[in-house]
Amino acid sequence: MEAQHTNAAVRDGLVRCRLLPRDSDPFTCALTEDLLPTIRDAWESTTRKTQQRSTMLTWCERGLALGAVLCGVQEPLEPLAFRLVWWPNGRPVAPTVGILSSRIPHDDTARSEWRIRLRTVLHEELAEHESLISVQGTTCDPWIRYWTGRALRPLQFIQIAQGTNLTAWRRRLLHQSSYAEPNRFPGFASPSIHLADSPFTETIANQDSHKIPTADWILARFASKLMVLYSRTGGGVEQLVKLLLSERQELSNEQAQPYRGTLVDISSRQPSPFRSAGCDPLLRIAPIVPHIDRSVVDSEPGAPATSLLASRDFLLHCTRGSSLQPESIQHLMNAWFTGQETHECSPIGTLKHILLDRKILAHSNSIRGRSAVVCFSDHSLNDLSHLRQYQQHRRRWDFEPVGVAIHRDALANVGARPVLYGDDATWNSMTDSDRPFFQASTGRRGKHDWTRESEWRVLGDVHLDELPPAAIYVFVESRQHIDAIANLSCWSVVCLETQRVYFQAT
Repeated sequence: MEAQHTNAAVRDGLVRCRLLPRDSDPFTCALTEDLLPTIRDAWESTTRKTQQRSTMLTWCERGLALGAVLCGVQEPLEPLAFRLVWWPNGRPVAPTVGILSSRIPHDDTARSEWRIRLRTVLHEELAEHESLISVQGTTCDPWIRYWTGRALRPLQFIQIAQGTNLTAWRRRLLHQSSYAEPNRFPGFASPSIHLADSPFTETIANQDSHKIPTADWILARFASKLMVLYSRTGGGVEQLVKLLLSERQELSNEQAQPYRGTLVDISSRQPSPFRSAGCDPLLRIAPIVPHIDRSVVDSEPGAPATSLLASRDFLLHCTRGSSLQPESIQHLMNAWFTGQETHECSPIGTLKHILLDRKILAHSNSIRGRSAVVCFSDHSLNDLSHLRQYQQHRRRWDFEPVGVAIHRDALANVGARPVLYGDDATWNSMTDSDRPFFQASTGRRGKHDWTRESEWRVLGDVHLDELPPAAIYVFVESRQHIDAIANLSCWSVVCLETQRVYFQAT
């Protein structure tokens, strides 16, 4: 695509947004430059003396007086698709640093290391003269906004318009006043503007056709230095960086805006597809991998747990990662900023709360009728490895190898019952007192067989200190988990890794 074609496309897009008059002359302003002076000149030279002309000239003059900037960014792999970004407060002249990352890892240890790495980069790798930039929807955005607020550092941040309504975005643009918060420079990105053969035909780019996330792409285009914090193999971040590097290697290609910024690889993955391709390495940041402590838990090796591993006399309650409430998120970010993280929302973190409270809390999530229950499974510990499957729609594993096992007779004494699997007809035939123990046999469209869980339920919380100590044992996956709960459990602990039982209750 030649330069004049690019300018024509930009002009046609501005006309479609009603930011330029239709009779405006061609211009040579590039998409990445400030378009506001060009728009003002176009309205001043138009022969149509309308109310719209007066409104646009007033808007342009006010924006120029406040230092506002209107520029654009091309969509990934779409030469004729772009977005406009309105900066009502302008943009600082300082170099901008963007931090790019795939989704935060699910593993608790890796998730903690991700936060530590991000804090390290912000505290130690950001120069005084550099300004951070973030985009709504990127993985690091909420953390960077919080950190810059606490550290009193300037931040440029971009909010991406939802949907495809260009008229609504333009209306907000014309009425957007300057942003009053100090050290904050917001940008407001338009919906995607896609030009077909006719410059006035509204066609929106299909973002689903690209693996590269829009927010990550916009961040890369506006950052003069892009730090790659964490990248999943084959994910959108990896695809984005490869595309940027290929553009930098083909600067003669005029069909794209070639990437000229600095790429810094701080993901430290081995092997790194970025470092060999032209990223600047930052090797002292540790890789994100789960750390396993192989130290002996105590002087006693523990007794063999063969019988407990195979026993069907106990019902298993596998813990999952708990969701964070808003106040917990605030607490987590405070601890993260100061380097004093204590909150765990992993399966082992949930188990810690159970052991501290000596109680398993009932919940109503995914329970038809919304009765609060505690769920158990009638399987042995040996079965867990065969039953464990990743639930893509919930982004979590079922049957985590961490939890509490309770003898079925002790649970039956507090009302435990096996669930009744069935369908809508089964539900309709049940009494109100039986319905808390109903479970659909299959998931939606029959894709998941729930009967494989052999589920039991208790209505309400399960108070562990009201049950016989010998009727309870705790199970964990590895030795590092034993170290984590050694001072919390007053019950025996079975380690699936060593297949031994520790701290036997008497």
